[in-house]
Amino acid sequence: MVVFVCFWFGRLWLGLDLTCYRVLLFIKCFALCLGLSAWVPFAKNASKGCTACLAWLVLGKGYLLIFLKLTVVSVLDVFEAVKTRRSIRSYQDKPVEEEKLQNILEAGRLSPSAVNFQPCSVIVVKDPLVKERLSEAYSKAWFVKAPVIIVVCAAPDKAWRRSDGEEFWKVDAAIALQSMVLAATAEGLGTCWICAFDEQKAKEALGIPAFMRVLAMTPLGYGAEVKGQVTERKPLTEVVHRDRW
Repeated sequence: MVVFVCFWFGRLWLGLDLTCYRVLLFIKCFALCLGLSAWVPFAKNASKGCTACLAWLVLGKGYLLIFLKLTVVSVLDVFEAVKTRRSIRSYQDKPVEEEKLQNILEAGRLSPSAVNFQPCSVIVVKDPLVKERLSEAYSKAWFVKAPVIIVVCAAPDKAWRRSDGEEFWKVDAAIALQSMVLAATAEGLGTCWICAFDEQKAKEALGIPAFMRVLAMTPLGYGAEVKGQVTERKPLTEVVHRDRW
């Protein structure tokens, strides 16, 4: 990108482009034909300079295309994950690669929290026996068939509170889980937000301390069902207000 900017600044300043390059080559050839030796060094050096600038042009354009491609792909990847994330309730009997799991957990770790208090913790459940105990909190059969279950917890006493007493541990935990869900989508994995569970039974099944709260859970794995992009959403005109209600 720096190369591109520098070259184009030089190009605008010196007026060197393909046309100028051709003119200088013509001057050089014309001078050689007529024996005007005084013009040859000028045309030769000028054409060399122009050749160098043209090389910078090629490099500059190449760097620009790479930069734009990387930028556009990054933006599209995030938006594509938002559009294609669906609630998957059927999973293949296929393990989740540890590298992908680590990437997903890292996305949760890097998520923002109010005043950066970071009150959240995550439990990764793979053991079939533990999943069976966890099914007492949420009894859907497809839930425990997923190769991995992620449980997101938070400590309310370690989370930020607004001056009116409003607690934000739920917001912090929700942000972390959504980051992991989108990361999972980007990795080609399915998830499904689970909130309608018995929190106390979940805490007993996983040995979660009394001072912790369980916000939500999600199965994680390769989906055995295929769904299209998100469509059943209200239009922007119905949910967006500008400047005031």
